[in-house]
Amino acid sequence: MFYYILLITIILLFIIHNCYLRQKLKYYKVKAEKTYQKAIRDGRTGAYNYEYLVSVLEKSNQQYSLLMLDIDDFKEINDQYGHQIGDLVLKDVARKAKELIRKTDLLARYGGDEFIIALFNCSPKEVELVAEKLKRSINQITYSYQQELTCGVSIGCYSLDENNSKINDALKRVDKALYQAKRRGKNCIVNH
Repeated sequence: MFYYILLITIILLFIIHNCYLRQKLKYYKVKAEKTYQKAIRDGRTGAYNYEYLVSVLEKSNQQYSLLMLDIDDFKEINDQYGHQIGDLVLKDVARKAKELIRKTDLLARYGGDEFIIALFNCSPKEVELVAEKLKRSINQITYSYQQELTCGVSIGCYSLDENNSKINDALKRVDKALYQAKRRGKNCIVNH
């Protein structure tokens, strides 16, 4: 009888310890996932960070196009309305972009007030349509803060062809398209 009680006690201790280890493992998995998400995302906007986007594109064997967007006159928004309003604009632009792209596409904060969107397996016409919807959607953002504030955005587009799959070249070309949009008077789209 004593051996049965001892055996049952050992089995119960083993089960309790196993449950404890499973809970601890689950806790560390959740913690590791949160840490990983912090490492690959921009803390202010929730968009992916630039390094993550580049790593995904380097590993990808899918065709992709890039949109690079820059919030027009963002420095003036910060200077005139304050950095809290500037942060709100950044968050709203990122939110609008996330709403308009597919789950398979990627939005990353490039830096400051610039974002990059990677659209996978899209035709150049589809890329243009996404860019136009994005511009229109961002133009509709308004803030009432001492006076009405609206947002504009310049967008550069670049679609890779089968012969060109170098990420650095694609980034240079989309950046060039963005600067052309800025020189054309802002709040416009240039396809390179």
